Amino acid sequence: MGDNHTFKEPFLREWGAFTKAYVIIIVVLLSIATVLDALIIGVLIHYKPLRKPSNVILANFLLGNVIFTQAHLGHLCVSLANSHYMGGQVYCDFAGVILNITVSNELFSLAFMSLDRFLAVKYSYAISSKTVLLTSIVAWCLFTLSATLAFFDDDHMVLRLSANCGHSTLVFHGHIGWAAVSSLVAMLDFTILIIVMVVLYILLILHIRNAGKRLRNSIITGVDESFRLASRKEEARLSDRHTNLASVGQPDASRTSDCWMKRNLSIHYSIPILKGAKLLNLSAQRSIVKKLLLLTIVTVVMWTPVLIVMGYESVTATLLPEELIFFTTLLVFGQPLVDGLVILYINVPIRSAIRRTLAPLLNRW
Repeated sequence: MGDNHTFKEPFLREWGAFTKAYVIIIVVLLSIATVLDALIIGVLIHYKPLRKPSNVILANFLLGNVIFTQAHLGHLCVSLANSHYMGGQVYCDFAGVILNITVSNELFSLAFMSLDRFLAVKYSYAISSKTVLLTSIVAWCLFTLSATLAFFDDDHMVLRLSANCGHSTLVFHGHIGWAAVSSLVAMLDFTILIIVMVVLYILLILHIRNAGKRLRNSIITGVDESFRLASRKEEARLSDRHTNLASVGQPDASRTSDCWMKRNLSIHYSIPILKGAKLLNLSAQRSIVKKLLLLTIVTVVMWTPVLIVMGYESVTATLLPEELIFFTTLLVFGQPLVDGLVILYINVPIRSAIRRTLAPLLNRW
């Protein structure tokens, strides 16, 4: 693949249907994703302090999304301006590195977010921001190292990093080349992270469901073991007080209807009210988990075909144009959708967020 394929022919010979009109659509969608990325970053700055661990994880997720979007958007804009594909094989290899790192980072962030929710809901434990930051840095280093393994391949002229470019030679030359190892490591990361997320979400959903049932049953019955113990203690205290006052010939004011009723009502409803507050908090956590689960499903569906094609192409160098068109379209259309789900997940007033995000820029002008 060289730089001599203009838009008068298909945009890329290997990608058949990638005409100029199709690339313009891709640029528009990536531009929309860029605007949404900027909005989300502004929202995080103004509404969601990065001192909170969950927001640090979310920022790490967005960082990979921004790098992927901007790398491809910039290249496509330059290619459109020059009416031919800029960079040739060199950019294909660079795009492969970006793609490999991005998918690993986004799935890692989602797995970390699900772990954070699980620990917060089930054990009331919050991961520290410092731990999240250090873990994210280590993860970035490991993902970058695995993505650049293809640079150590025996064939230094063609760096087969991903399915972004069609290759005419095989990676498998009697041994598994570093390019194939790079893609296989990415697929292994993907598989492990998916398994971790599935297990955490199953445990989390079961815990929320069972805890909700227990709280609702406790509220409906109105009496549990702790209430009965408290009631017996209160009755014993009132009985002792009545006996002592009666022995000295004084009336027991605590036995008057108003005072006695207030005491019993406070005991009777304190525990159900407390459990009702817990139930409301559990309902809020359930809503957060649903939004996070939806974001995870969309992201996984978006990246799964990419990883399958990457692994298959790295070993066999066989790639159909229709496969490239399919997963590229899926990625491009998926980016704005993922950004929209992130906005839904962080749950802030959008209009106010836009005004507060744009206010510093408008004031400077």
